[in-house]
Amino acid sequence: MAVNPGAVLLLDEPDAHLEILRQRQIYQVLTEQAAETGSQIIAASHSEIILNEAADRDMVIAFVGKPHRIDDRGSQVLKALREIGFEHYYLAEETGWVLYLEGSTDLAMLRAFAIALDHPAREYLERPFVHYVGNQPRKAQDHFHALREAKPDLVGIAIYDRLETNLPDDSRLVQRMWKRRELENYLCQRETLLAFAESRGRKQQGELFGQTWRQTMEESIGQIESALQTLGKDPWGPDIKASDEFLAPLFKRFYNQLEMPNLMNKTDYHVLAAFVPADKINPRDQTSARRHRGCGQTCQTARRCMMGTTTIDRLIINSPYEEPARYWRYDHETRTFDLLAGRRPAGYVVATPGSKSFDDPGIFVEIPLVNQNPPARQRRGGRLAIRA
Repeated sequence: MAVNPGAVLLLDEPDAHLEILRQRQIYQVLTEQAAETGSQIIAASHSEIILNEAADRDMVIAFVGKPHRIDDRGSQVLKALREIGFEHYYLAEETGWVLYLEGSTDLAMLRAFAIALDHPAREYLERPFVHYVGNQPRKAQDHFHALREAKPDLVGIAIYDRLETNLPDDSRLVQRMWKRRELENYLCQRETLLAFAESRGRKQQGELFGQTWRQTMEESIGQIESALQTLGKDPWGPDIKASDEFLAPLFKRFYNQLEMPNLMNKTDYHVLAAFVPADKINPRDQTSARRHRGCGQTCQTARRCMMGTTTIDRLIINSPYEEPARYWRYDHETRTFDLLAGRRPAGYVVATPGSKSFDDPGIFVEIPLVNQNPPARQRRGGRLAIRA
C-alpha cells in the first residue's frame, strides 16, 4: 500500500498463525495503513477477533447461505451483537440452532449418550453451536433473545441441572431440567463404574490387572454406599449430588486402595458416559432413536426431527402407494411436533389418573401385537393388497 497508494489489496487469512493479541494488532495496522494511503482491503478470515473488530466499523459479509452483510442490522441489533459477539451470530446463521448447557463436560456426556443410543442427535452434537451458561436460565434467555434480534428464526434449547425453582416462562426458548439432581447422576450405575475400572486397569497395567481393578472398585462402592446409607442418602437415587457426594469420595478411595494418585477429577467424570449401558441411559428413548435411524431427509427436516417444530408445514408426508415411512408425533410437554421415521405405533389413549386439566394429553398405550406384526402392503396384478 505504501508503494501503490489507492490500491485494492486482496488478503487471505491475514490473521493466520497469530495469537489473539497479534490478530487484533494486525487488523489495526492494516486499517490504519489503508486509511493513510487511500487504499481498500478485501480480506477473508475465520477469526472471531477480526470479525468483532471489523463488524463494528467496516463492511462484513458472511458467506453462510446467501452472502449477506452483518454490519447493517440496525442500531438495536448491532448493540445486541456487540454484547454477545458477532461470532455468535455467525454460528447462529451457520447452524440455525443453539444449545445451552452448564459446561463442556455436559456436552461430552451428551455426545457419548447419543453414540451409545445411535441417536440422530449424534450428528448435531459433533459440530454444535453451544453456549455454556452454568445452570442460569436468565443468562441463556438473554443470549438467545439477543441473537433472535438478528436471526428471528433461530431455534434454541437449554438443558439445566434440576433447579430448586421453576423455569421462567419463554415461548421461544425450549427449556428442560434433568429429572435427577444433575447430569452426573445418570453415570452412577454399578455396572458402569465396574466396566470403567476394568477397562482402566487393563489400559494402565495390562490385561491381567483388569479384574483386580474391577474388584477394587466393587469394594470401594460397597464402602461408600454403606457410608452414605448411614447418613440416610441413597447413592443411586435421583436426589443425591452425585459428583460431590458419591463420585468424588468413591474415586478417592478407589485410587487410594490401588496406592495411586487420584486420576479422576470432577472434570473427568464425563469419560464414564462411554461405559453406561444403552438400556440404562433412558430406555424410553431407545425406540425413538431406532425410528430416527435411516431418516434420510433434508438438513432442515432432520433438524426438525431433533428439535421439534411448533407448526406442521405438510399434513400428507407419505405416499398412498407405499408403506408409511414417516409420521408426526406431538409432544404435549414442549407443544412441538416431531417428524419421526417409521410407521406410527398402533395404540390408544387413556386419561391420566387424577388429572383434571382440560388439555390433559392422556397416556398413550401401545398395542404390542399390532406393532410387532404391522400390516404389510403388496401389489398383486396392479392392485394393492393388505396382508395382516
